[in-house]
Amino acid sequence: MAKRGRKPGFVMSEQHKTKLANSQILNRLIKFCEGQLDMEPHRASACVAMARKIVPDLASIEHSGDVQTSYVVRMPEPVKDLAEWQQQQDGLSGDKPVTH
Repeated sequence: MAKRGRKPGFVMSEQHKTKLANSQILNRLIKFCEGQLDMEPHRASACVAMARKIVPDLASIEHSGDVQTSYVVRMPEPVKDLAEWQQQQDGLSGDKPVTH
């Protein structure tokens, strides 16, 4: 069976420690918002201030570049004459075709 845990002498990087701390702040704030955790108002506002530093503000992101959009249009089969077209239209609307 494989050994569990980290090898002796393992040192966690500062970046990893920061990510763990940030996730704990966000988890506590989420639990507070969901009513699972009771928090004093000054602690809640401190968590919100920290969250603003952790999570990017999406309102300030600007899109640059072209947007490529393609559409698929399904066209009906071409009709041979006016009578066939009127018959198709009559089946769609339920009304009798208008003749001029």
